[in-house]
Amino acid sequence: MADSTSPDRKGVGFYRSIAALQEALMQAWSPASSGKYAAENPARGQCGVTALVVQDVFCRPRP
Repeated sequence: MADSTSPDRKGVGFYRSIAALQEALMQAWSPASSGKYAAENPARGQCGVTALVVQDVFCRPRP
């Protein structure tokens, strides 16, 4: 059961859409979050942490 501190694990959690999650990630990516960041490819060097965030949002804990 979800409480006020945990995201709703149905659908895309506390993001209303995949596009909203994508926008949040794009805003979070920066030179401070990866030494490989480049304006022409802001996702560069962000793979690991992005994968963990996506897994956290979309994957339910298994019993």
